[in-house]
Amino acid sequence: MANAQNLESLTAYINQSIGGNLNQFIAGLTVTMQDGAATIISGNTGQSYYLSQSEVDSFNAAYGVALTESTAEFLINALLDNQVDLLQQEFIVQKEILLNQAQEIAAVTAIARELNTASSSDKVAINNYAVENSLTGISLGAVDAFNNSIDGMVSASRTKNMIEQYRGAIVESTSFLSQATQTTESFFNEVEIRADEYSNSVNVEWEGQSVSVEGNFWNDSAAFEERYFENNNPMVSEDES
Repeated sequence: MANAQNLESLTAYINQSIGGNLNQFIAGLTVTMQDGAATIISGNTGQSYYLSQSEVDSFNAAYGVALTESTAEFLINALLDNQVDLLQQEFIVQKEILLNQAQEIAAVTAIARELNTASSSDKVAINNYAVENSLTGISLGAVDAFNNSIDGMVSASRTKNMIEQYRGAIVESTSFLSQATQTTESFFNEVEIRADEYSNSVNVEWEGQSVSVEGNFWNDSAAFEERYFENNNPMVSEDES
């Protein structure tokens, strides 16, 4: 944004120099060239209309940055960065849903645990509490939300990391195809990026175009995933491990 603002002001300076200021200089000097005119102007009169080399250098530098940031490759990389940010946010959202559903389910299992050890009189009170608070079972909605949020976290993680790992191939292939098919505008406005659920490819789709980028993500990640869950599985006791 700072470069854009700087380029805007520098462009305005250049345009003023070659526009309004130039017209003013030409008009003023043209008067001295009319028949009968005898006013002798100073030899340095035109210097105030010079283009400043420092301003031109600053313009060229800012313009060069703007050109670099206008290539398909740069803009696709920026789009991928934004996609990664969105996936990280989606991961957090799905994690919160998962924890909320787990808490809701835990409220039911806590009552079940109390019923196992409660006296007869206490069981009546516990039963009344469960009925009054709609805790008479684990709802299908809670189960669906719990399972869907797990899938959502997995999808966000896989897609985010495939984008990171395949970035170069994604940029190269989509840059070529979007320009070759003249669908560049649609690409930046409508593109969808998602990882295949069980394969090692990420799919990039927009306006009838589709790119599937494959790599070693699945194979590379499988070993890590296996080691991670072996070392962090809460369902495996120390004796069993």
